[in-house]
Amino acid sequence: MLPVFASGIYGFVIASSSQFFVSRFFGVEAFAVFANGYKELPFANMAIVAVGGVLLPEFSRMFKERTGAVGALELYKGVIVKSASLVYPLSIFCGFFALEIVIVLYGVFYSQSAILFMLVTVVNLLRIVPCGSILFATGNGGMFAKAHMATAVIIVMLDMACVCFFPSLWAIALIGTCCTVCCILWLMRGLARALGVTFAALMPWWTMLKILVASIAACMVVKLLCVLSILPSEGLAGLAVASLACIVVFIPIARLFKLDYSWLLTLAVHPLARLGLVLQCRIGRIGRRQMPLK
Repeated sequence: MLPVFASGIYGFVIASSSQFFVSRFFGVEAFAVFANGYKELPFANMAIVAVGGVLLPEFSRMFKERTGAVGALELYKGVIVKSASLVYPLSIFCGFFALEIVIVLYGVFYSQSAILFMLVTVVNLLRIVPCGSILFATGNGGMFAKAHMATAVIIVMLDMACVCFFPSLWAIALIGTCCTVCCILWLMRGLARALGVTFAALMPWWTMLKILVASIAACMVVKLLCVLSILPSEGLAGLAVASLACIVVFIPIARLFKLDYSWLLTLAVHPLARLGLVLQCRIGRIGRRQMPLK
């Protein structure tokens, strides 16, 4: 319980350090630009929290029953592929259309926040790794807390040095991004040791690269069409058109790269089928109630 509490405290310092130094030393306007732009995509954190909550008891059972790290590694890689299949296309889209998204959300005055939004998107590409689940299941929660503690200390020291010697809003954002990425890589290294594998064998790198390249290719095509004024990209309606165009372009590229998204269709079909069944039952009940008695 103590490593969980400690890592939560250190995580709070990591998340709030940059905003504190910007608000304290750069003024209200700079803080507004930073706060509106330097935000990780919420769905990435939601996905990692949900996945971690599901995987922790499963990993604990595997290591308790001594089924071996091989099963845990295979399960871990499967989760990584599914998480990357969702997070990578959304993150790349937000990176390519960061300016349009910021203008729609906050207005033209905060257009500078788009650079910060693109910068923090890099973190989402590594945020798909549920390191905490396996580390806590294998009794390495102390290492998880130490990694966050070291990251918290380093980011505070670098932010202090930044405001003292080279005050820059973009440097603060770069420090936060680099420290977060290094923390995740450190945890991945500890995860590889816990599973008894090399860093190269820890992740499905080739599949992740294919998803990343397919996402970049699809967004590049749509962005080019928007630049050439073939597709609209301004306003909420323009973003909706661009997102639909990215999906249309991404599907054949994903097939070309032999990426499997059938599981996503299954997740989408099952709720619709259940909804149809419920509606059918309710309509049947209403029909029976309204049926005249003979």
